[in-house]
Amino acid sequence: MTDHVYEEQLKALGIKSSEEEVKISVKTDEIDAMRSVVRSIMDSIQGRRWIYGKLNACGVFTAPIVPNDSYGTHVLCGIQSVGHMILSDVMAASPDNFPLMLKEAVV
Repeated sequence: MTDHVYEEQLKALGIKSSEEEVKISVKTDEIDAMRSVVRSIMDSIQGRRWIYGKLNACGVFTAPIVPNDSYGTHVLCGIQSVGHMILSDVMAASPDNFPLMLKEAVV
């Protein structure tokens, strides 16, 4: 948290900044860096195979149900949630390569 004097100094210099803006800027930089990594992975056939393997291992393409075992189902739902986070990153960073990845996985 910034103190009042610091905020006044920033205003006097005509700088509109706050901790929240700095945090947003850092977070945006981190997101851009993450997307760059995912994009570079998805740009190669080996990377798409690797990502598909992770998504498949997390059960993204299946129903996470264990008959007669609600705890097992909850565990699989948690694993699938991790896969959904990976899928979300892929779709944000490289949406054009996702259908290509699926086509390559079928072959």
